[in-house]
Amino acid sequence: MTAFNSVRFRVKPGSEDEFVELFGSAPRNFEGLRKMALIKSGDGAFFSIGECDTFQHMVDARPKMLGNPDRFRHTLQQL
Repeated sequence: MTAFNSVRFRVKPGSEDEFVELFGSAPRNFEGLRKMALIKSGDGAFFSIGECDTFQHMVDARPKMLGNPDRFRHTLQQL
């Protein structure tokens, strides 16, 4: 069964372009990852949606996925 992961981001004013660029260049060589999308939902608000082949693929990729925000954390507001 396909599994989806969703993450909400709140970007600092003036950092949206940098966030989008860094998010887009983050590694995504996770086994079972079908696709990843970034959706802008308002001023400074974004969601990422990841689709994996199975829930287990998503669980197995989680440690690598959690490292990606370190690349752009400086562009984010603390929630």
